[in-house]
Amino acid sequence: MAEKPIESTVETVESDITGATPDQQSIMQRPDYTPAPLGGMSGSAVDQVNYRLPRLKIAYGVGGLAVNFNQGDLVLNVGGKNGDFHLLAPKGQALNVIFLSVDSYWKQFLPKEAWDAGERPKEFLTTAEVEAAGGTWEMPPYGSGRPLPSYGGAAHIKLFIEKPKETVCGLFGVEAAGNLYAPAIWSIDKGGYRSVMPVLKNDLGFALSKRGLLGGTYSIVTSVMVDTKSNRTKVLPNIKLVRHYSDEVVAELKKLLRDISFDVADEDSEPVPF
Repeated sequence: MAEKPIESTVETVESDITGATPDQQSIMQRPDYTPAPLGGMSGSAVDQVNYRLPRLKIAYGVGGLAVNFNQGDLVLNVGGKNGDFHLLAPKGQALNVIFLSVDSYWKQFLPKEAWDAGERPKEFLTTAEVEAAGGTWEMPPYGSGRPLPSYGGAAHIKLFIEKPKETVCGLFGVEAAGNLYAPAIWSIDKGGYRSVMPVLKNDLGFALSKRGLLGGTYSIVTSVMVDTKSNRTKVLPNIKLVRHYSDEVVAELKKLLRDISFDVADEDSEPVPF
């Protein structure tokens, strides 16, 4: 006697896409789907993507930038070492910027040989962490003969770069304070940190104490000097507060920057020589 077929108790739900269950449907066929606005993006997934900004770099006369740029040039790098490079200001010419925020930390000093071998410097937020890792951070008294510290101050600076008149670059699309700007990251350590940070701290305590860093424009000018001890040529950034902004302009900048998260990862970085 033939067996009676077993009827399935599982309900089959048909989809608009042949052979697909509801969780396999395209989101564009869901009734609760709202398309992205023209010229924009939508969806919760994109909320988890950080802005990946170009980087302001200094040509030190060594490394990758030495191929196409002169020592002391200020360069905007988009897309890492294999990306695009735009000359913003040659040595001695001012580049105007608005500093948005400064994240400082402690960074290990590594010799070039260690970098070439693939090692990267350790980074810590506090001096206690540096000491726990066996590092030192205090500069010994001059002439004491004690070894130099193994860690030094460093910072990631988020900034708006004011478009230089001669620069042709599509990155300058942010309009604020009557100028066009490109958002960027500037990472400093060693001599650059020692040159820039005292000026910023002093200005925050006095000239910009009311409005913060958003309350003014700074000029960055690089200079080349010779270290009399090592006879090596050094390139240093020098900053100066050149313009003050009103409360209205500061409010405009804060509105532009609200809820923006910047990714400061820099896998293609090269060691700063001094």
